[in-house]
Amino acid sequence: MGTGRPRILRSRLGREESGWLIVEIMIGAVVLVIGGLAIYSGLDGASKASGQNRNRTEQSILAQQDQERMRRMDATALSNYSNVGTVKVGKLSYVVTSSASYVSDKSGAVSCTNASTTAQYLKISSSVADPTGENKPVVEDSLLSPKPADAGAAVQIIDRNGDGVSGIPISLAEPPSTSLTTDDEGCALFGFLDSGTSYGVTFSKTGYVDPSGTNQFTDEPITTVPGSTSLTQFQYDQAGTVTANIVTAPPIGTGGPTAAAATTLSAFNTHIPGAQFRTYDFSGSSATADDLFPFTDPYTFYAGSCLTEKPPATSTKIATATVGPGGSSSVTVTEPAVKVITGTSGAQVTLTSSDPGCSDSYVVTADSSGNVYQGFPYGNYSVCVKTGSGFNAKYGWDDVDNTGDGGTSKSISPTVSSFSRDRSYCP
Repeated sequence: MGTGRPRILRSRLGREESGWLIVEIMIGAVVLVIGGLAIYSGLDGASKASGQNRNRTEQSILAQQDQERMRRMDATALSNYSNVGTVKVGKLSYVVTSSASYVSDKSGAVSCTNASTTAQYLKISSSVADPTGENKPVVEDSLLSPKPADAGAAVQIIDRNGDGVSGIPISLAEPPSTSLTTDDEGCALFGFLDSGTSYGVTFSKTGYVDPSGTNQFTDEPITTVPGSTSLTQFQYDQAGTVTANIVTAPPIGTGGPTAAAATTLSAFNTHIPGAQFRTYDFSGSSATADDLFPFTDPYTFYAGSCLTEKPPATSTKIATATVGPGGSSSVTVTEPAVKVITGTSGAQVTLTSSDPGCSDSYVVTADSSGNVYQGFPYGNYSVCVKTGSGFNAKYGWDDVDNTGDGGTSKSISPTVSSFSRDRSYCP
């Protein structure tokens, strides 16, 4: 019994020591992993810092190269210049954003709102973004100086309310043919222009017109003054459309007018440059007036191609419509009826305007009853009635006042020989 107890004790101690060995091995493994991670983190941090520095160096180099590229460009081509490009270096693609703007010592940026300010410098800017996102963009700016005699031109497109129209592409018609797009103020700035050259601009946009109804502008003159920036404005807005239904005035006596004689519709507005009206040819009983500038006050629509054929202010048949930008509407245009009683079937009746500056003329044939009964534009007419031909022709003539809403009736018999006719009425 005495020898068994020490043996049991030694067995227990051996099992306890083997447990501590496992713990020591595990602790050693943990320390080894932590140490490895620390070493890896240090190496990774150094690699990351090296990559950031390398990318930033590439950003700086690309920004400098972009600055040199813009310095080699024609100064006029840099007017409101903006460009976004991609440069690939190794496996990375760097986005390079370039821009240019005119600035002044006194007021900063030159625009249409301070166009009288002289652009003293051209500021060019290059920004290069890090494709990995680890660095902030590298931005480099510099200034270019124009020649003292250089001119600047501010071109502004405005709508019917005088507000700027953005998104209109405009280009110089003369070299270097710089192309720009109007900003939120409707403005495009062309700087560093040669004061000895007459410049014009070309622009158009589908669905837009100026007050005269013109859509396309080619080499439209702009103002340039040496040593300053001059403003040239163009009014340009979305065109509207009006459909005119042509009718005749109430019948005179029994029966009624057979048709409207006019084949031309006029649209009148005091703001239309020049004649103050535009004309549209048509056939049938309706006409379409398109490409109408949306003035804030209404148009007056009437039959005929002369201003004198517009209904008088006392008329109750005046057709008016206000045209909205891009809008459409309809009106009813009335032609007062004229009845010419000739007494001869098939007689040729010619009505020629006798109003100053108007030469509109209408030729119609009398019906089986010897009458002409049609709608004609407002105005005064010289009327010639003719039957037969050659030396056997007979003529009659008179004046007709067709300025009232109710029309007029006139009897004109062709009884005078061709030798005795009044040639001012019957050429």
